[in-house]
Amino acid sequence: MEIWLVQNGVRTGPFAPYDIEGRITRGELEPTQPAWHDGMAAWATLADMPAFAEVLNRTQAAEAEKSVQALDSQKPPPLRDKPRLVRRFLARWFDLNLINLLWWAGLLQAGQDLTAIYSNKWLLPLPLLPWLFIEALMLRRFGTTPGKLLLGLEVVNSNGTKLSLRQAMLRTLRVLSLGVGLTLPVFTLICQAVSGWLTWRLGSALWDLAPGHQVNHRPVRAWRIILFGVVLLGVWQLSASIMLPVYLEVYAKDIPAWLRTLAEESRR
Repeated sequence: MEIWLVQNGVRTGPFAPYDIEGRITRGELEPTQPAWHDGMAAWATLADMPAFAEVLNRTQAAEAEKSVQALDSQKPPPLRDKPRLVRRFLARWFDLNLINLLWWAGLLQAGQDLTAIYSNKWLLPLPLLPWLFIEALMLRRFGTTPGKLLLGLEVVNSNGTKLSLRQAMLRTLRVLSLGVGLTLPVFTLICQAVSGWLTWRLGSALWDLAPGHQVNHRPVRAWRIILFGVVLLGVWQLSASIMLPVYLEVYAKDIPAWLRTLAEESRR
């Protein structure tokens, strides 16, 4: 079968069917292109010829897909979820209180002098060293930590994948240094205030903004909040049972006699 075409008012051809199909695929011929082949009573369009129905359908489907992709690329990026500063603050300090409990309990079991260690303020950040590795492993494996899990927080990359171990360690290192000031007095207050303000203004913390991480916030039901409070109180209670004698000894001169007596009686 040989196909004749009318292009710019001039009859051209004849063309083989495969040649016409190739030109349709390349976008050189439209479905409305006038055409004729032997056996037809009059000129018609390519769309009227059953021989080219399949290739026309494929071409139109491909063009429609390109149009959809073009529209998608023009869509504005999704809005960032507003940072839940209170939730993130509570989750972070829950984790820090938990690791501190485990640290001092471990030293107590090892027979170390807790008073001597606590008296040296430069040794207070020591629990952060094991926590650097522990948190990084949890973020890599689960995307969350105990405090974040209870409050519905998850740390992921912008494409939804979990952080690599290197990414997780760098993030935790930045948080511990820039976010909580290595838990050193005064530095902690300054770092918390500055990082909280910047997170609110930028919509993301500095340690998440540059690497492209994001913190997802899931809805938190009442039972999770209650559980969070109960566990946190338990951590505080256990920490107090271990550290209260240390506090009484270190701050003996600063604690009023009546308060010291009350604390000692509560230990009995």
